[in-house]
Amino acid sequence: MQRRTLLACAAVLAAALGPPPVHAAWPERPLRIIVPFPPGGGVDVLARLVGAKLGPLLGQAVVVDNKPGADTQIGTGAVAQAAPDGYTIGLLTSGFSVNKALYPNLPYDAAKDFTPISGLATSPFYVVAWPQHEAKDLPALIRWGKEHPGKLNYSTSSADAFLAGELLKKLGGIDSVHVRYKGTPPSMMAVMTGEVAYSFFTLTGIKPQVDSGKLRIVGVTSPQRTPQMPQVPTVAEQGMPGYAIVGWFGFIGPAGMPEAVTQKLNAAIQQIIQMPDVRNTIDSLGATPLKQTPEEFNAFLQAEFAKYGTLVKENRLQVD
Repeated sequence: MQRRTLLACAAVLAAALGPPPVHAAWPERPLRIIVPFPPGGGVDVLARLVGAKLGPLLGQAVVVDNKPGADTQIGTGAVAQAAPDGYTIGLLTSGFSVNKALYPNLPYDAAKDFTPISGLATSPFYVVAWPQHEAKDLPALIRWGKEHPGKLNYSTSSADAFLAGELLKKLGGIDSVHVRYKGTPPSMMAVMTGEVAYSFFTLTGIKPQVDSGKLRIVGVTSPQRTPQMPQVPTVAEQGMPGYAIVGWFGFIGPAGMPEAVTQKLNAAIQQIIQMPDVRNTIDSLGATPLKQTPEEFNAFLQAEFAKYGTLVKENRLQVD
């Protein structure tokens, strides 16, 4: 009888105190960052940069897990299906918000199946061309495309780059064939070998090839010229007013993550962004750091969903 009384008292006390602080010691094991792109691209570089700093801050190893495929839907879906304990997060790009607008039947709900953790950086796309092409700048490339309908082609490996390409076609009035590749490296190689005439990349992955002359930059998709490449004119100022596409990188987790874990991850990521060597690396890659709380990143995502939804609808863009 006494034992039953003690157990009953213990139960009442436990209920009063609420659930045990299972996250007080979080993290207690290694973390995984899912990257929905192949190794070697710009997103992979940023994930490994942050992961190398995140591990020491949290006292656990951080592993980067590349899960490319289906226009990032495989890796993104893996984040949505992970346990919401903070041990699996994903580094996504603006393609996440573009996919929501382009694909009506995604294997996840972009607005409901995730926990926004932290923005990382924004970065425009650079329009890069095959150096041996007879058109040496963007206006010349547009003219060539109009003179040779159906013979101009371009490559992409992500939804946001695809959107940039389709918008260029529409505003430039050209018939250019889209060729999709599984990742930045093969898409980049297609431009360097002349398999396609041009493509869209962030500076993150192409700077060495540009510096060595294997690629030529002919425009930038941001509304203004960038401080990293001030000599490169915007697409808008080259005859396509109103053209503007700026990509982003950010961390999300599965829906239902504990608030304390989300805040701890955000604080660590924001601390990493402020590290001088990390800021220098982000700047050298043509990106601008994002200082955001989880709430601010969530508001940013909602605005991106709305923006790209409108852009896709108004321009009647669709995946091929």
